[in-house]
Amino acid sequence: MAVERCATGILGFDELVEGGFPTGSVILLAGPPGSLKTIFGLEYIYNGASKFNEPSVFVSFQQTPEELKKQAVMFDWDFNPLEERGIVRMVEIDVLKDNHPIDQIKKLVDEINAKRLVIDTISTLMNRLPLTEHGVGSHKLVELMDSIVPVPLPLNAVEREQLIILLKDVKSLGCTSILTYEADKADASHQVIEFLADGVIKLNVLAIGSRTITVEKMRYTKIDPISRSISIDEKGISVGQSIKGRSLF
Repeated sequence: MAVERCATGILGFDELVEGGFPTGSVILLAGPPGSLKTIFGLEYIYNGASKFNEPSVFVSFQQTPEELKKQAVMFDWDFNPLEERGIVRMVEIDVLKDNHPIDQIKKLVDEINAKRLVIDTISTLMNRLPLTEHGVGSHKLVELMDSIVPVPLPLNAVEREQLIILLKDVKSLGCTSILTYEADKADASHQVIEFLADGVIKLNVLAIGSRTITVEKMRYTKIDPISRSISIDEKGISVGQSIKGRSLF
């Protein structure tokens, strides 16, 4: 049975994943600062709405819609007409004020029946997720357990539970979603996210102006986990030639 796919429209990328992401999948886009995570997400949303007529939502925890649009206009991506048509929503959510950001994201998705979703970045979000249906935050749970038993619940166990909740909630929205993540080799939590996500794409910065992209995992898809060059120009992102060896991440 053929797998329904969601094309990104990013030059040179869709060929790496048999034409696009499996529809309804949750993709982790990981990389250090400056590796084009936000730009990749913006182009995915813009192409979805402008080329494929798919309602799309971009959620940021770090930038305002105005700031995102200033980045986008550098590549001639004008989101204003798409917003006026009601096919795109771009929002900033303050996780310090909103204890239930997933509820707000679900509302945005439902309002326009979104097919695509970008959350930028879950590194900010996951530390603010309630751990139970009663809204007990992770640090509060650790403190509570510490007061009851002599050995407190390890923080990494709490983070794992947060990530499981996050991925499950995002998956339930029914969108083909990209979650950006500030990857840190010293942070073991990224291994949990990679295991749970349907797909894992790694971006890396080798030097100023030199970047790579590697598709390390994609369910229902034949992939070649070789690092390839990735660059930007006035039209957006383009994926180039393979680089000898496997992932450089």
